[in-house]
Amino acid sequence: KEEKKTPTAKPMYGNNGQKHVSHWKQTQNQNAQPAKKTRTPSKSVKFGDVTINQFERALGDNPCAGGGAPLGMRMKHMSSSKKPISVYEGSKGAKKTSDQMRIPLASRRNILMEARTPVDEWTRVEGELQAINTSRIADMNVRKYGSQFEDDERDDSAPFDA
Repeated sequence: KEEKKTPTAKPMYGNNGQKHVSHWKQTQNQNAQPAKKTRTPSKSVKFGDVTINQFERALGDNPCAGGGAPLGMRMKHMSSSKKPISVYEGSKGAKKTSDQMRIPLASRRNILMEARTPVDEWTRVEGELQAINTSRIADMNVRKYGSQFEDDERDDSAPFDA
């Protein structure tokens, strides 16, 4: 078995302890061309058209609707249109506050009637949501005042001392 041994180059040091660089390396470094700076391409993002799908309104199931039946939308869209993003952004208008986005009860009922939602269906949902909200309020009161009612050995006349 024959092994090839490659001599390892060791740095040479002069008398004063500094690394010795041969004349050949010095001339090679002087003749070297400076590295060309490569220009990185600029990054950009472009957006295409905006697709707008319109859905038919329907009775929703959000229990946080402020009094009355909540609005929702049907699964299948009625119409679809495309606009360039610049046109869409220009037509959006100013940002609305949460109060401006809230639809009053009478308007929601009109929307549900236009969507041909049976009155008995949305009045049933209104009743269910009212029961949910009443239950939530009762739960919050128990959590807030519950410790005052536990182990109360007083008579049942009043929960609090006057």
